[in-house]
Amino acid sequence: MVKFSIRPAVDKDHVAIMWVNKDAWESAYAHIYEPDEIRKLFAGEITQAGDWVGRRQGKGDTFVAVIEDEVIGFVSTTHLNIKGEGEITHLFVHPEYHRHGVGQALWNAGVDHLRKAQCTRVWVWVLEKADAYAFYLHQGCEVQEEAEYRVGWHREKAIGCVLKLT
Repeated sequence: MVKFSIRPAVDKDHVAIMWVNKDAWESAYAHIYEPDEIRKLFAGEITQAGDWVGRRQGKGDTFVAVIEDEVIGFVSTTHLNIKGEGEITHLFVHPEYHRHGVGQALWNAGVDHLRKAQCTRVWVWVLEKADAYAFYLHQGCEVQEEAEYRVGWHREKAIGCVLKLT
């Protein structure tokens, strides 16, 4: 296990978060997207969109996992336009740090943050073909909806899962 800590993200973390995001995509979605699709997405040459994104209320909060001052993962949360509901919008760990408890710790931080904000349900959307799907089910999330996620012209089925907070 690696020794890391979790803290709220600050402005100077933005570039590192983007690199973690890109490296995580290249690793986690290599069996779903072509390398050129991922490259174009992160170069801003193509867009991404999910059918559910319109439920979000503005910009949320982000927490980072760090070793010393190096960002190795992040989780982002937001509130939804349904009272008492929030969403984990992103949870990515640099592939070098998979299987070290970083993803679990980030998940816990995101859920705890939404719980403290009076959310009673937490949504997370995941590509049906992604390995993370099993992770979210293991956290106690239950499938609620299916939708479409688009990267450029590429369309994939996304699964909306909900964790009920008590």
